[in-house]
This record gives sequence, structure tokens and C-alpha cells, in this order.
Amino acid sequence: MRLGMSAALAASLFLLGPVTASGDGVASPSIASLQRAYAEHLLVSRPDRGSREGVKGAAARLVPVTEASLEQDLVWLEAFRAKCERVDRSKLPSAARASLDTLRARATRQWDESRPDGPLRRDPLAYRALTDRAVLETITAAHVGACERVRRATQRLRMLPEMLRAAAINLRDAPRDDARVRRGVEEAVRTLRMEVTAAAAACRDARRTADFVEADSAAIRAFQIFPGWLSDTPEPSR
Repeated sequence: MRLGMSAALAASLFLLGPVTASGDGVASPSIASLQRAYAEHLLVSRPDRGSREGVKGAAARLVPVTEASLEQDLVWLEAFRAKCERVDRSKLPSAARASLDTLRARATRQWDESRPDGPLRRDPLAYRALTDRAVLETITAAHVGACERVRRATQRLRMLPEMLRAAAINLRDAPRDDARVRRGVEEAVRTLRMEVTAAAAACRDARRTADFVEADSAAIRAFQIFPGWLSDTPEPSR
């Protein structure tokens, strides 16, 4: 699966095909090709971000963030930001300039998040945006039917144990603050047990409700033992 995703991620670079030439003769990509490439990257690598940014198909997906995927993201984002820099902003209309600036800002935020001293390697609570909050976002989405929201949330809930396992490995060198982690875990469990469950009640489909309850219970258990997974990783070197 990871090989397939890596291939898809690499393939998204080809969406950055040149369509214009800059003054130095080096081809520069169009804004549309940059937008397509970044959307494909988010769908494959970070659907939690993708759904927040309106990427079609991302709302029901979550992908574990691993050491390998963080390194792949850094390489991809460096290449993507370099392509953004090749665009001559002076030749763009105001709307296109705004779109380019938005893309660059989003890619930079993701790069900052993934770098070796970034929150995904140093802060256990950074993973709440990829786990319980990502589920809550999906199940409370506007303009989506109640049972479709439950289906999407269930798909995300099923990924939470694997997400948290990968997080514990990524965080093995993170500073330890057990009290802060416990508080964050308690908040995440409340989110899943109360807010997410309350939102799911709008769906009256018995099969989907049963699937949701099973996935939600497994996700809650994973959060409850997440501090233990962190404790099982080696202490950071001093």
C-alpha cells in the first residue's frame, strides 16, 4: 500500500507540467497545474488537510503519518515550493496571485509541520488534528447527508489506531510531558465519546450505526493506550 501511495505521490509531480516560459528560458508551471498537483498530494499523503481544503474524495480518508511519509513529504514540498517560486507573479492577475500565495502558504505550513523539529516529530497533541478532530470535522460537515457523514467518519475512525501507532514511533525523541499528554488524550476521548457520537445519532441506518460504534470504540481504546505506546519508545537522548 505504501509503495502504491509513493508512486501516486511521485506521479503528482507530473501535474506540474510547464506551460509558459520565464525570462531566463526556464519553463514555469501554471497556477491550475500547481493547484491540481497540491490537491493530489493532499489526497494521497494528507487527506486530513485535504478535506479542510475542499479536496474531493479526501473526507472519508486518513493516512498514517510515518517516518518515511514525513521524509517523502519534505522532498515533495521542497520541489513544489521551488516550482511556485518559478512563477512570475508580476505577470499574473490579482486573483491568480492570491491563489499562488495561498498555495505557497499552505505548502510552507505543511513543510514546517513535517520537518525534523516540527510538531509531528515533537508534539503528541499535534496528532489530534489528524485523529479525533479530523473525525469530528467529517461528521459535522455541512451539506452532507447524516448517514453519509457517519460512513465517512467510520472510515476515518478505523484508521485511528494505526495513526496513533505511527505517531508514537515518530515521537520517540519528543520531550516528555506526561500530564499534558494525558489531558490531551482525555479531551480526545471526550470528543469521540460525546461530540462525535452525538453527531452520529442523526443517522437511522442500523448497519451504519453499528459499524460506527465498533470503529469509535476501537479508536477510543487506542487513544486510552496511546500514552503507554509513547512510554514504550526510548527516552530522548540528553
